[in-house]
Amino acid sequence: MNSRENNIRNYFRKTFNDHGESSEGLDYNGRQSHYLRLGVLVNELNAFENFSINDLGCGFGSLLDALYGSGRNNFDYTGYDLVEEMILLGQKNWTAKNPRLKFISGGTEALKMADYSVASGTFNIKQDSSHDDWHNYVLECLKDMMLHTKIKLVVNFLTSYSDEEYMREDLYYPDPREMFDFGMKLTGSAAIRHNYGLYDFTLIINKK
Repeated sequence: MNSRENNIRNYFRKTFNDHGESSEGLDYNGRQSHYLRLGVLVNELNAFENFSINDLGCGFGSLLDALYGSGRNNFDYTGYDLVEEMILLGQKNWTAKNPRLKFISGGTEALKMADYSVASGTFNIKQDSSHDDWHNYVLECLKDMMLHTKIKLVVNFLTSYSDEEYMREDLYYPDPREMFDFGMKLTGSAAIRHNYGLYDFTLIINKK
């Protein structure tokens, strides 16, 4: 684990220790916006059964609530997170009930091949990294995710269209146009969703 990932782990370990098994424990403002974002991700999945999915920055498995809530029941899920305490909680809550639901401690280096890959809120916290350094790190992560994705990658971000007076120095606000351009150059098939009422957008990149 490099120093950047260690800083990320320590940040989210603190939010989890402070707020526990909750949306706030994952550093969301609250449950409503958290699950709205997850619903947008899940709605981009074409399959309803017999698929596999990677969830990078999975926390303790909130995406599974959204997957089951959408009527999806028959799938293989692997969640990846740097915070071991969250991974252990996910294993306790989910893997014990269904061995097709797995939780692995790690980042992109631990990824297995899957039909879909998603990440929600995973890249929002840049801490004291410069925008450019963090941006380059994020693009490398997305490339790694695509290498382990058979059908589609779906990732959300805070948006550069946020009101300037509310933007924080420690957060990452990429330009949706730039991220769309990245996706198009990567595979030639990409889309942006920026219409669900949050200062947030979702990038969709389809496999070639």
